[in-house]
Amino acid sequence: MSPFDPRRGSARVWVPASAAFLSPLRIFLERSLEAWLGEALVRSATEELLVAVQEAVTNVIRHAYRNGPGIVEVALDLEERGEEAEVCVRDTGRPFDPASVEPPDFAHPTPGGYGLHVMRCFADRCEFGRDGRTNWVRLTRRVRAASEIRAETT
Repeated sequence: MSPFDPRRGSARVWVPASAAFLSPLRIFLERSLEAWLGEALVRSATEELLVAVQEAVTNVIRHAYRNGPGIVEVALDLEERGEEAEVCVRDTGRPFDPASVEPPDFAHPTPGGYGLHVMRCFADRCEFGRDGRTNWVRLTRRVRAASEIRAETT
């Protein structure tokens, strides 16, 4: 299977668990969405989705792999009508329970601890799970202009 399939609107990439790969990963995801949606792409929504993905990958690097070696799988899927993009981040690091994380205290800000909040705020849907030895987070966001969707169906 090719890591990039322009006919299906799906792409999959595996990167080392290193902050050095955050920027190239973001560019890859952004360019893929631009290629599929062109002018119909909602830039503000895409930016927020990409920030949420960056937070998810950063959490994998810092917490699942504890800044050690590991691989992060990132899968991007554009739903059939091209309205929503879904990004699934997978790792085989330490298990993670999002319910165990306290919400940030905005009255007493501290460095760090905002990743889950950002992911939940910047994605329309944010889901977590574990399948066997694999952790995953699925982030979904509408990235296509509603007017573009209506124009194609009329």
